[in-house]
Amino acid sequence: MKQYLIAFTCLLFAGRGLYGQSLTDSLKVPKQAGYHRIVGLNMTPLVTQLIPFNRSNPREAGPFLLRFKHYGPRMKSAFRFSMGLHLTPGEFDDFEDPQISLALGWEKRRSISPHWSYTRGFDFMFLGGDLNIPGNSNSDNATFAVGPLFGIEYFFDKRMSIGCEAVLALGFSPSAETIVIDILPPVGIFLNHYF
Repeated sequence: MKQYLIAFTCLLFAGRGLYGQSLTDSLKVPKQAGYHRIVGLNMTPLVTQLIPFNRSNPREAGPFLLRFKHYGPRMKSAFRFSMGLHLTPGEFDDFEDPQISLALGWEKRRSISPHWSYTRGFDFMFLGGDLNIPGNSNSDNATFAVGPLFGIEYFFDKRMSIGCEAVLALGFSPSAETIVIDILPPVGIFLNHYF
């Protein structure tokens, strides 16, 4: 029995020595690798179909479905553009709960570890209709808003990451003639690809 234990231990150490680099060496945060263009796709509808998380409506994925980011040559800050569109035809060629969301802004990224980073930034937003978040039924109002954002990303490859972010929206709704203060929670899980 003692010989088997020694042989197994030797195989473990020998197998560990066969790898050319460790996992943390092969996964670099894109800030260090130099990828400047990022495309993100909201994967929440797919994830809620595979793993329900006790949700009844997989379309509650947040206001934004696509996100584009472009970092400058020094990788200090990025220009970002987000958009979302949801139109469901109803009776008499009308649309039930239409939604269109657009955002322009900038962000900065900070690395926490080789796999984790967080982002912070600022967005100028147009939020029209339903926001696709739980508990929100703002289907008739359009809002112009600004606000800070905070996000977190996990890199499982040097070109791929998953992440989510929250936004504090401060704005004005001309149709309702009211001031809007709303938190857009991190309900959207984005799959990001770095080019």
